[in-house]
Amino acid sequence: MCLVHSARETTKDVDAIYEPQNLIALLSFEVGEEFGWEPGWLNQGIRAFMNEETPSELFISFPGLKIFTVVPEYLLVMKIRAGRAESSDFDDIAFLLKKLNLKIIEEAMSIFINYFNDDVSIDKARTILETVFENFDITN
Repeated sequence: MCLVHSARETTKDVDAIYEPQNLIALLSFEVGEEFGWEPGWLNQGIRAFMNEETPSELFISFPGLKIFTVVPEYLLVMKIRAGRAESSDFDDIAFLLKKLNLKIIEEAMSIFINYFNDDVSIDKARTILETVFENFDITN
């Protein structure tokens, strides 16, 4: 949300999938110690939401390093699925709704159902979206 979309200035962690896992985990721990960051500032918790079919796009490329991000629609779905009130998820959902120019709940629900269509997820998604549409300015 911060790096790719400039949605906000700070984050408590960076979600990533990386290889080789052990080496990068060790190096990220050393970087975190050097800068006084919490352990786990670079984490792979995002793996639970992703698979080979997850829609992604190249964000930036360097020699020997390519950084991909999920498409904004899928990021919106991930944020809705997480839906943690004590985090920045609701702010992020509002930001993504604006970015995607989604004006009504049904537009966002259509995207959500495209990726996840079990009844529990759909009910939770609708409740979260109703909360965001009622409490945030979604107009562009």
